[in-house]
Amino acid sequence: MTLSILTNTLFDFELGENQQIVTDAAEELQSFADMEGTAAIDLLLPSCVPTPGQRRYDRAMGAFDDTVDTLISERQADPGQYDDFLTMMLEREDDNEHSMSESEIHDHLITFLIAGHETTATALSFACSLLATHTEERQRVQKESERVVDGTPTPSNLDQLVATEQVAKESMRLYPPAALLFREAIENTRLGGYDVPAGTKVLLPQFTVHKDERWFENPEKFRPERFSEERVADRPDFAYFPFGGGPHQCIGMHFAMMELKYVIPILMKSVNFELLSSPEPDLNLELTLQPAHDIRMKVNRIDR
Repeated sequence: MTLSILTNTLFDFELGENQQIVTDAAEELQSFADMEGTAAIDLLLPSCVPTPGQRRYDRAMGAFDDTVDTLISERQADPGQYDDFLTMMLEREDDNEHSMSESEIHDHLITFLIAGHETTATALSFACSLLATHTEERQRVQKESERVVDGTPTPSNLDQLVATEQVAKESMRLYPPAALLFREAIENTRLGGYDVPAGTKVLLPQFTVHKDERWFENPEKFRPERFSEERVADRPDFAYFPFGGGPHQCIGMHFAMMELKYVIPILMKSVNFELLSSPEPDLNLELTLQPAHDIRMKVNRIDR
């Protein structure tokens, strides 16, 4: 679902006939990024070495590149007919009248493809599993959705989905999809009593900071009310940073939050989830935070 939303936004098409091409590319990119299995070995070898993983990657990315080339050609041949992110990248110039090359556009699209669907899918998976085991919070979201949303959410009523936003943020506090960030000191500095020389790589572990009892009482508990305006105002800015911060903050932050606030109410109005797997899943920390085993749920349609 998140991949379909992303391709519709990036390229103005439903997955349809392109589903296998986009899915294969996303899976190969994710496999290399997570360094799973043989992919970890492949990363140590030159890309010209024809390992099975490298050949699979080359095929998937070759098909994806061909698809993007076709889409670029279509937009250049018929300007003004498309309303998507690819068109915006082709048409926009920066303050110095510089426009992106096709190679730069390719690279950006690959980045958005890998970063824009896996993280949101993970956030939704954990949010649904938490709501499945917290009846009061689930009912709160359901009642809010019934009160605010007529059919599906719209930009005009997203701001009114306060309980939904709190659930999404609390889910990402407990299970931040990008659970570790890396930054590099660009000058000598001192941090928490430690000297940090220029060039030092610094690890920023959201997964640990989000569980700090100084900022979150009973941090292992699922309590969306932590994100009321009053409580947020009482905490330091970076007690919670699932999207990073500063000039390198995730460029997709607003898109991801909007997507979560669209999808969660639709799900909660339509179905109930009964969790069949562990409510406290074992976790794997790769490029993104993942449950070590599938989150399994029974889905029951809500009769109206």
